[in-house]
Amino acid sequence: MSEDSGFCPRCGAKVETGDAFCVNCGASLKTGGTSEGRTSSADTKAGDGKGKLRSRVLSVIAVIAIVYVIFFMPGKDGDTVRNYADAAASLVKQTDRHEEMIYLGYDIPGFEEELSGFQPSEVSVTLMGEDVMYRTYRQSFRYDGNPRHGERSALTAYPEGAEIYLNKSGKEYSSLRLKIRMKYFITKSQEDELQKKVEEILAGLHLDGKSDYEKVRAIYNYICSNVTYDYVNLGNNDYLPQYTAYAALFDHTAVCSGVAELFYVMAAAAGVEAHIKTSADHAWNFVKVDGLYYYLDATWDLGRPESEYQYFLKGKSDFILNIEEISHRFTVTYDPHGFLNYLNHVDDGYSFSEYAYTA
Repeated sequence: MSEDSGFCPRCGAKVETGDAFCVNCGASLKTGGTSEGRTSSADTKAGDGKGKLRSRVLSVIAVIAIVYVIFFMPGKDGDTVRNYADAAASLVKQTDRHEEMIYLGYDIPGFEEELSGFQPSEVSVTLMGEDVMYRTYRQSFRYDGNPRHGERSALTAYPEGAEIYLNKSGKEYSSLRLKIRMKYFITKSQEDELQKKVEEILAGLHLDGKSDYEKVRAIYNYICSNVTYDYVNLGNNDYLPQYTAYAALFDHTAVCSGVAELFYVMAAAAGVEAHIKTSADHAWNFVKVDGLYYYLDATWDLGRPESEYQYFLKGKSDFILNIEEISHRFTVTYDPHGFLNYLNHVDDGYSFSEYAYTA
């Protein structure tokens, strides 16, 4: 739907500029209200998703951010790294502390392929900043078993802007430094409170010694029985808690990203490998059980008894088939700079079961 259009593409009802969905028929104004918006991302090549993310990163640096091409870094320097794994680790360490300003330094001689041999200019430094920020963010989303990390990082914080600095040592340029202003969806104290509450709930579920399947089933049952979909705040991007696991757990209501995030946090805390996947307008999970990966989508099973679940531990074929049979109802998360585009393809390379899990 174009910005100057005033009517719903599905039912023709009048809509206001900025509406996320039609109040008359519920159609997503991004996708025209069809199920296509839910599945199109899964059919896109991984390279397309990476390209979208790259362009979004550039928008953070070149459009929203203030770009400096200067030869010193005032204030805090932060870590100086020689590879993207270390850069991602530094980023994660600082976001764990909920630092409002993230400082990352990239040793130019250590990044010979990406950074060495350039002639500095505002354009070249901006492009370097785009590239290293994009690669660092992708690396930082990797699963490491910590319920605070993984793809969840894309749902809990995002960069509002960045400044780029270029250091010079003698005649050579020694390091590229980024100063990134971060926005967090919940506070550090709320994050700690969330993790503590999750541990209490898991203890009450008595999961010690249980199989991964039994853990996943118990966590899924808990979420579907205790969380509702937040229709009240749907489309109100001034109310960020709706997108969080914190709201899903403590307020017992959230939109799909909060539901998917809560499943991830609980599963990871229980020792089960879980992931978060997104499309253009939805978020769900996949999880490893008995050596294979399966999709599950608690959002669409909220409030249902276990005997009526339709999206629990589905294989690659039957999960997609079910999605195509149901028109889209839910809107995803607040993603102002498109970093969730990477999660469109987060399942690439994993060995999925073709069909649903059988206990």
